Amino acid sequence: MSLYGVYIISKSGSLLYQYKSNNENNPLRSQGENDHLVIASNIHGLHAIAAQLTPPTVTTMKSSNKTEAFKRPANNSGLRFVRTDFFSIYIDQTVTGLKFILFTSNEISQQQVYITTTKIYNLYCDYVMKNPWYKTGMPIRIKSFDEKVQQLTNAKSIQGFSIIN
Repeated sequence: MSLYGVYIISKSGSLLYQYKSNNENNPLRSQGENDHLVIASNIHGLHAIAAQLTPPTVTTMKSSNKTEAFKRPANNSGLRFVRTDFFSIYIDQTVTGLKFILFTSNEISQQQVYITTTKIYNLYCDYVMKNPWYKTGMPIRIKSFDEKVQQLTNAKSIQGFSIIN
């Protein structure tokens, strides 16, 4: 089981961060920098289209005084994952519109991907958003964040789940 790569895409579709592992089976290994930009923009566009096509669900919310209830459309999720014969793509969008995209082998379960995405999001919060020199929306060029993502993707297990052979 392998984690092949990680993309972080802004709300507007810009590729902020890209990491690819050196795994020999990695489908991203032979891609150039422009290819990563094309892949990221295509995923962003497909996610936006899927979010528009997803039928809205209505959730009931209670107001703060708990005397009245109102209905509002729930958040459309858009594209969540794509499975091919060779790898899978998992997309997790935050409330602010930031997308975390993981390229994995097909053997990784959705629970493992969720845990890994949560860990990467926590690293993003700790090393990118708390960095006083980082400006939101700019490409992420923070060495400590890159090292931590690399450590995470090279880890044999995350909280008891084996992610890489």
